[in-house]
Amino acid sequence: MLLALAAALIAMQENVPPSDASIERAIKSGTQALIAQSQGAGPADVGLNNDHTALVLYTLVHSGISLENETVQKLLAKALTSPFTGTYQVSLTAAALAAIDPWKHQSKLAQCAQYLVDWQCDNGQWGYGEKYDPPAPSTPGDGGAKRTIARLLIKRIKKLGGLAGDNSNSQYAALGLKAAAAGGCDVEAPALNRAIEWWEKSQRKDGGWSYEINGADKPEVGSYGSMTAGGVSSLIMLKHLKNSEPKVVTSVLRGLSWLADNFTVETNPKAPSGSEEWHHYFLYAMERVGDLYPTEKFGKRAWYAVGATHLLGTQQADGTWRGANSGLAIADTCFALLFLERVARRPPVATGGKKPPAPESPPPK
Repeated sequence: MLLALAAALIAMQENVPPSDASIERAIKSGTQALIAQSQGAGPADVGLNNDHTALVLYTLVHSGISLENETVQKLLAKALTSPFTGTYQVSLTAAALAAIDPWKHQSKLAQCAQYLVDWQCDNGQWGYGEKYDPPAPSTPGDGGAKRTIARLLIKRIKKLGGLAGDNSNSQYAALGLKAAAAGGCDVEAPALNRAIEWWEKSQRKDGGWSYEINGADKPEVGSYGSMTAGGVSSLIMLKHLKNSEPKVVTSVLRGLSWLADNFTVETNPKAPSGSEEWHHYFLYAMERVGDLYPTEKFGKRAWYAVGATHLLGTQQADGTWRGANSGLAIADTCFALLFLERVARRPPVATGGKKPPAPESPPPK
């Protein structure tokens, strides 16, 4: 009886988040570390490539760093002028621009969406992609004081993707398409349908997902956390883009059950050997599920409270987070900050805490 009571008290305590002040301190320290690294003053084993530029920009803006900040301005300029080279970079660029101002950057968001539509694989996945300069839209919306959105329908104009990709690139492509939609860029139904069909087809019998590289099911690699959270969040985003309700979708509910049954914040649950370095990547994927569905708990566990407690306890003295691979310190720090600075905590810069104005016309079917 006493042991059961003690276990219940521990479980209740674990569901209490750290104080707002302690979370803000951790976020401040982490963003300062990212800014130092972006200026070349951070650890020698990290550097900013195009993927990192977009990810760091998105993280800093999402974490409340002013758009007037010198580092943010430099990162934004680079994001706006760098050639499109791959799925991760394009998707994270779209996420950053949507958080900053989707109206002002509608033309660039449309190019991001065009890249993703053209690079979608035949089976509905996305792979890494390659360098490609999609055309800018001919009729962008008014990014001025009126803040009106002339909705743009993004259709495939080139078939660049191969037969199949992987579930990691695919979940970030869904994030990019969702971001582009914030700027009135609506993706044609066939592309969305292919993506949804892939995620539902590739779901395992236990409700989870695996990496599925090149569309191949490898039975020896079972479902694991980062891919399952990515599958659930992708289905939610894609269903939203089709104006359908994801809460009642069987595949979404089964994925949520897997996350509840395998809940942990200390590892990437059930990840195959050699994937320990993707722990923080998993935490950000879980945050997307929690905020998009939305739910505050997986099973009986308050995911944000438990995860925030873990992250505050593992932050390094220099403000960073580092997993098994120290070369991923920038990415790990970004993913940790994106978890802590969950969408529900602070509204996007673009909206100032308010819902954006309704578009002039409904999205095309």
